[in-house]
Amino acid sequence: MPTFKDIIGQAHIKRHMQRAVAENRVSHAWLLAGEAQMGKELLARTFTQALLCESLREKRERGELQNPANAEPCCACESCRKVMNDAHPDVRIVTHEKPTSVRVEEIEDQLVDDAYLTAYASDRKVYIVPDAQMMTPEAQNKLLKTLEEPPSYVTILLLSTGLQALLPTIRSRCLPFTMRPAEHDTLVRFLREKAGASEYRANLAAGFARGNPGLALSLARDARFETRTRGAIQLMEHLQDTGLHEIEERVADIFSEAEEEQTAREELFDIVRDLIRDILVYKATERKEHLILRDRWEYIRDVAAHTAYDKLIETDRALNRARSRIKANVNAQLSTDLFLLSARENLSRSSYAANLTKGF
Repeated sequence: MPTFKDIIGQAHIKRHMQRAVAENRVSHAWLLAGEAQMGKELLARTFTQALLCESLREKRERGELQNPANAEPCCACESCRKVMNDAHPDVRIVTHEKPTSVRVEEIEDQLVDDAYLTAYASDRKVYIVPDAQMMTPEAQNKLLKTLEEPPSYVTILLLSTGLQALLPTIRSRCLPFTMRPAEHDTLVRFLREKAGASEYRANLAAGFARGNPGLALSLARDARFETRTRGAIQLMEHLQDTGLHEIEERVADIFSEAEEEQTAREELFDIVRDLIRDILVYKATERKEHLILRDRWEYIRDVAAHTAYDKLIETDRALNRARSRIKANVNAQLSTDLFLLSARENLSRSSYAANLTKGF
């Protein structure tokens, strides 16, 4: 189990948590909001470990936690080991049977009723709700009374994909924090050290993940991600020289590198989104250090120089239309083809770019 120092980014949240531990002034309810794989549960578990750490309690009692930055769980005491092994009797991770909702009975049985039973092995009980955004309105209202009048020894950690996913009455009774994207260079270093990724793959995964450590780590460990990315970019580079039938073949080749076609299609759209974003950024700044797909900066520079802003914006809109159509159950292949044909019409390039892509 990592300590706070091992968690990428989120300094604004870690400071509050460590100060709360050092001063023993812990809010009864915390709300961590952020997209999937941002590390909400890891941060919540590390905080839980620090709250129950026997070594930290002893240091606090001896007055040795004047600097909150020193409030790191020891990872060695019995309490820390039990939290790490999901075996601590005073820690409850709220689970749910249905994949899309947390029912009122589950909140009642696993949290509300249990919260009024005194702690077993420590002076505090901690409840983590990993999918708080899935709580039904009834479940949230059931939780509300506990949030309004919590036992003094209870700490509740609600983890949600967004603040607005919860009722205002819930949000107003929690200490809210939003997870922030990690800095690109920090994430690249993390991927090179943690996943042993090459500099190219680390930069690619970090840029594609847009500051999401969990997603970046997953991509960096996926050997086929780099291949799919190269295939998608080469497809875009060759659009003006490629007929519809060959476009469909190229797309099928990209999808063959993934386990699920739907996932691969979303990934293709994300890669193209980043490419369009890079062209717009370079057109505005003429600086390659701001690019996600930095290894293709010469092609990006060329298209930026020969494509008007309105054509780039229209390409981006066409991409969003394709995604919307697929969500509305319009034929996915047809929607993808229509987008690529629109991109072929809108994106311009010089003879340099045409020569760059020969031999595809």
